[in-house]
Amino acid sequence: MPTKPTLKPKNIAKGESFTYAFRRINEAIANEYYLEAITLCESIISDRLLSHVSFHKKNKGNLKTSFANLIVSAQKIHKLPIEWKSETDLFKSIDEWRDARNKCVHGAAKSIPTEPTISVLEFIKLTKQSANQGKRLARFICDWHKVNQKEVRND
Repeated sequence: MPTKPTLKPKNIAKGESFTYAFRRINEAIANEYYLEAITLCESIISDRLLSHVSFHKKNKGNLKTSFANLIVSAQKIHKLPIEWKSETDLFKSIDEWRDARNKCVHGAAKSIPTEPTISVLEFIKLTKQSANQGKRLARFICDWHKVNQKEVRND
C-alpha cells in the first residue's frame, strides 16, 4: 500500500540560527557595525538561495557555490521576475545589493594604487544603506522562500 510522502521535520537549529542572525543584524545596525550586518545578511540570503536552488536542481548547489552563481541559478529556475512585496524583481534586487555589498566589503581600504579610497563619510553612508537594504532583502527572501516551498510541496 503506497504511503504519502512526508515532509522533512522542521529544522529547529536553522530557525534558531536565523533568529540569532536577525537579532545580531538589528544590534549591528543600531551600533553602526554595518559590515557585520552586511555579512549576516549575505549569509541568510545565500542560505535561502542555496536551499531553493538545491530543491529545484536536485542538489546542484553546495556550500562552495558563490553568491553570484546562486543568484544566477535561481534566476534560471524562474524565467520571469519574482515580484515580492515592494520588489518587482527580487533576484535582480538581490544581485544589485550583492554589487553594493562588494563595494562595502572592499571599499574601506582597497583602491587602485596611487588612487584615493572613497571618503570615510561616504563609506559609512554606503555601508549603512547596504546594511539596511540587506536586512530588508534577507527578510523578503526568507518570507518568499517559506511561501514558495509550501507551494512546491503541496503539488
